[in-house]
Amino acid sequence: MNKKPQANQTRSGVRNRDYLINQIGISKCPACQSTRRTRYFERETYALAAGDSRGSHIVWRACQCLECGVYRKDETTERLR
Repeated sequence: MNKKPQANQTRSGVRNRDYLINQIGISKCPACQSTRRTRYFERETYALAAGDSRGSHIVWRACQCLECGVYRKDETTERLR
């Protein structure tokens, strides 16, 4: 019998992976400076303090560099409602 994963389970190994953080201007790899990457596959959002001039939330999106294989999280500050 093939069991389907439960809705609250994550893919194997995702939480244990080491990521480099890249503050985005241009989405490029901090290790090799390549701009080639996979699609974003994970997103984390954290609320900032009210009245912060940078925005309302910090958003991290995970991807992998297609040149060197390094996993990274691109960081952006956004105004979310």
